[in-house]
Amino acid sequence: MADQGSIIYRLQDNEQTLCVEIHDSFCFDLLREFRQICERARYKRYIIDLRYTTYIDSSALGMLMVLHRFVDGDRQAVAIVNASDTVLDILRIAHFNQFFDISGLQKP
Repeated sequence: MADQGSIIYRLQDNEQTLCVEIHDSFCFDLLREFRQICERARYKRYIIDLRYTTYIDSSALGMLMVLHRFVDGDRQAVAIVNASDTVLDILRIAHFNQFFDISGLQKP
């Protein structure tokens, strides 16, 4: 079983960019916190930093899709960065590069 995840966030670029770091497991346990952080205000850009993410499940994919809808489907508004090869494989298989700017995956 994966470790329980946690979230650290900060504002950048004169508070126009929200950077969200997911630590350990990106899973259902983080649903409420992730939504509260991401939907607190409307930012120009969201950066989801997965450098410390060791596990991702289908509920995390759902959370990312909720964020995609929150930004009205603007593919350039959300960047997913620093994902491990394992997490990149999951994002690739789910075709998330159609919805997000993901470093390490080609655009469709």
